[in-house]
Amino acid sequence: MSFFKYLVLALFVASCSISSAIAKENVSKEKPKSVEKTATVEKTATVEKTATVEKSYPKYVNYTISIDVGDRDIVVGEDGQALSRFKYTITNKSEFPIQNIQWMSVYVHNRQVVHSQDMQIELENTLLPGKTLTINLQIPFTQIDEKYRSIFMNTQEPIHVYKVERSVMFKDKKVVSDN
Repeated sequence: MSFFKYLVLALFVASCSISSAIAKENVSKEKPKSVEKTATVEKTATVEKTATVEKSYPKYVNYTISIDVGDRDIVVGEDGQALSRFKYTITNKSEFPIQNIQWMSVYVHNRQVVHSQDMQIELENTLLPGKTLTINLQIPFTQIDEKYRSIFMNTQEPIHVYKVERSVMFKDKKVVSDN
């Protein structure tokens, strides 16, 4: 008796599947004309909107730039002072050339802040939209708290750098700031 229940259930499912497939086929045959008309109207409206909309500045700094920290190493400056060097990559994500960037870098080791530093870069040549700038920022060991210097001296010790973007000034002097 249970075999017949499964057989009836399987036939019912199969008939429902076939019915829905036929219905979809009929619907897809009927819609192309109206879909084409709608698509044409939408394309025209989009083109008109795009032509009249001016570029607007991003509201938040993190929509304007991306700051990534790469490798670090130890170098000796011209004055013989030891420096911890971090490679930063800054990308302009906006539609406007950037003249000045300010941010804070917080250096963390084992969930403890071991150093923090305010950064500001005034660019001689603007950072154009979509372009990337790579810089090496050097921290003199004398600026690092003495109890954390050994962490910076050992390049095998993990130091996580958290960036807090503060402000960006564009070539036309417009400033975007999260303050």
